[in-house]
Amino acid sequence: MSQETDEAREVRVALSRVDCDVGADLHRIADVVNQIAVGYGASAAQVALAWVRVQQDKSVVIPIVGARTPAQFKENLGALEVPLSAADLERLDEVSRIEPGFPHDFAGAALVYGNTLDLIDAHPR
Repeated sequence: MSQETDEAREVRVALSRVDCDVGADLHRIADVVNQIAVGYGASAAQVALAWVRVQQDKSVVIPIVGARTPAQFKENLGALEVPLSAADLERLDEVSRIEPGFPHDFAGAALVYGNTLDLIDAHPR
């Protein structure tokens, strides 16, 4: 059995301090992505990339494929063939919605954005 390196120990300790709610949120998002992927016979990566591509309607988004091998690159290109439905997009948007929290909850958009809210293109008001 190998000894844990100092770097590995530091990573493990840092990850143990991650807010449990954040980890649970990430797992919920991953679960929905996986469920949708099964429905299309696609990989989770393909669904995730297809989802990011759709965000171009809201802002400028460029998916980063991040493949390490030609096989991964080819698989990721399959995202172009994943026809996410409106219901899929609604599920993904709902599960990944971020609550603004403080100070937004305290004073509303005026405190957070000042007079700039109208200058933000495609802001989900």
